Amino acid sequence: MSAPEPEVLKSRIAVGSRVVLTSLNRGHALYTTAGHFYSTGSKQQVVSLSEQESTWQFINATFHETEPDWTLPPLTYIVDGMRVRLRHESHRNLHSHYHRPPISTNPTLLNEVSAYGLEGFPGDGNDDWIVEIPSASERHGELWTHIPFRLKHALTNCYLTAGQDRLPEWGLGNFEVYCDCNAELTEVMANTLWVVSSSSHPHVEASVQSDAEPASAEEKESFMSNVFASFNLFE
Repeated sequence: MSAPEPEVLKSRIAVGSRVVLTSLNRGHALYTTAGHFYSTGSKQQVVSLSEQESTWQFINATFHETEPDWTLPPLTYIVDGMRVRLRHESHRNLHSHYHRPPISTNPTLLNEVSAYGLEGFPGDGNDDWIVEIPSASERHGELWTHIPFRLKHALTNCYLTAGQDRLPEWGLGNFEVYCDCNAELTEVMANTLWVVSSSSHPHVEASVQSDAEPASAEEKESFMSNVFASFNLFE
């Protein structure tokens, strides 16, 4: 008799949701904090991978004129292919551009990722990301907590990637995050997958669902292979 599948709380992610993003492969959170800036490149606020968590708010990148209160109904849920921005509580948006990352070096394939902006500034096109959900055929293509997804930079077509090198003191010794233009390679792919590990929204309720979590390295490898296949990497 097999053990019952564990029950977990899952919720849909809507425009206005405040989330923690975690690297599926590395297990650390996408992190930024005020007062820490790159010493090279853009010298903008550092974005890194950390055991500490940062809260980011999903907003719609296609709004016009006056920015609305994203938490008010009617709700717009995040779906596969949607153009979004991720805003940190420091009022800076997740941002990428053609500056090179500080540690990892590849002048044509890697771009710096920073947190850029200030309160009252709506941002620019370098703040825009396209949501890619490998299991888009399920759940009507909507993004839920604990569902793997990728973020493709709208202007440069690179992918938000969890690096493996540690930043120096100005980066708090956290792991580097960059935008990888070569993310279709299988050895890179695993580090471009993210999950919303927690989410809050005043008008979105979580629901209890059964989920089977990988219990072994073999099961985890099989799970990752299925995710890769869903991106058609082996065609």
